[in-house]
Amino acid sequence: MKTEFKKYVSEKAELVNKYISEYNLEFFSPDDLADAAISYPLSGGKRLRPVVTMLCAGLFGGKEAENAALPVACGAELFHNWTLIHDDIIDNDDFRRGNPTAHKRIYENSLKYGMSQAITEEYGRSISILAGDRLHSLSICMMSELRKNPSVSLAVPLEIIAMAENEYVGELISGEAIDVCNGMMFDSSYDSLKYFSENEDRIISMMRGKTGILYAFCCVAGGMIGLNTADSGHPMLNALKKFAIDCGIAFQLRDDILGVVSDEKTLGKPVGSDIREGKKTTILTETFRNASAEEREFLTKNVGNKNADSKDIKAIAGLFEKRGGIKYTENLAEKYIQSSLANLKVIPDNQYKKILVQWAEYMIGRDY
Repeated sequence: MKTEFKKYVSEKAELVNKYISEYNLEFFSPDDLADAAISYPLSGGKRLRPVVTMLCAGLFGGKEAENAALPVACGAELFHNWTLIHDDIIDNDDFRRGNPTAHKRIYENSLKYGMSQAITEEYGRSISILAGDRLHSLSICMMSELRKNPSVSLAVPLEIIAMAENEYVGELISGEAIDVCNGMMFDSSYDSLKYFSENEDRIISMMRGKTGILYAFCCVAGGMIGLNTADSGHPMLNALKKFAIDCGIAFQLRDDILGVVSDEKTLGKPVGSDIREGKKTTILTETFRNASAEEREFLTKNVGNKNADSKDIKAIAGLFEKRGGIKYTENLAEKYIQSSLANLKVIPDNQYKKILVQWAEYMIGRDY
C-alpha cells in the first residue's frame, strides 16, 4: 500500500468511524435489533466505499467538498452494510470479518431464552432481516444530512438519494439475484460447470451488480458534491462511474483469489468456503475448461459439497493452480484495472487523482 494512499485511508477511516459511532441510534429497539444492526458498521472493515466518496468529492472540489461529503460517505458505508447482513443470511454464512454474522450472533445470544434451536435460528434470521432494513433507512438519513450544508445546492442530496434508491439499489439487488440464481438454480453438476465455463459473462454481470455498482454510486455521489451539480450524467461523472464499476469487478476477482490462497485469520472466514458453497467463479470456470476428464469429474463431485474435508479442498485449490484458474483470474483483474484507469484520462491531474489511482491499484494488490 503506497504511503499517500495509506495515510489518506487511515485519516478518512478515522473520521468515518467517529461519525458512525456518534450518530443518533435511538430508534434501534429492541436490543437484539440494535445489536444486529450496529454490529457490522461498528466492527470496522476497510472503509473503501466512504474513502472513495470523499476522494472523488475532493477531486473536483478540494478540501471543502471532501469534508462536506462525510455524511454521504458514511451513509454509503451503512448502505453497504445492510446488503452484507442480508447477503450473509442468503449464503448461510457464520462469520464476517472474523466475527459471527448478524443472524448467527442473535441466534447465539437468544439461546438464553430457552427456545428450541430451530426457533432460535429462525429468530436470528428474522431479526437480522429487520436489522438490515433498519440500517438501510438509516443510511438514507445519513445521506440527507448533506442538505444542511449551505455550500451545497439542495438539489445535490436529493438527486444522490434518488439515485441510491432507484438506479443503484436496483442494479445491486439484480446482481444479488443473479448470484442467488447462479448458486441455487445451477448446481455443480457437469452440465452446470460446463455452462458457466462457456458463459463467463454471467459471473462478471453478477460482480458488476453486486460489487461494482455501489463503488460507482460512491464515486458519482462524491463527484456530484465536488462539482456541486445534480447532473449525475455529467461527462466527468460518467467517466468515474465506468472507472468504479471496473474497479469493483477487479475487487471481486481478487476476493475470489484470496478465498483460495489466503488463510482464515487474514480472510476473516474459513478458507475454501467458496468451494464448499459451490460458488461460480472465473477461477473455477477456467480450471474446468482446462481440466482433464478425470479432473472434471473430481470437480463435479466435490465443488459444492458442504462436507468436503480439508484434503479435498486442498486438492481443488491445487487444481486451480495447476490448470491456470488463479493465474487467469489475476490477469483478468489486471485487465479490468487497466480498463478502469483509462477512464481517468479525462479527469484533471491533482493530488486526489493520484491517490485515486493508488486506490484502484490497491483493489488487486490487497491480501485481505
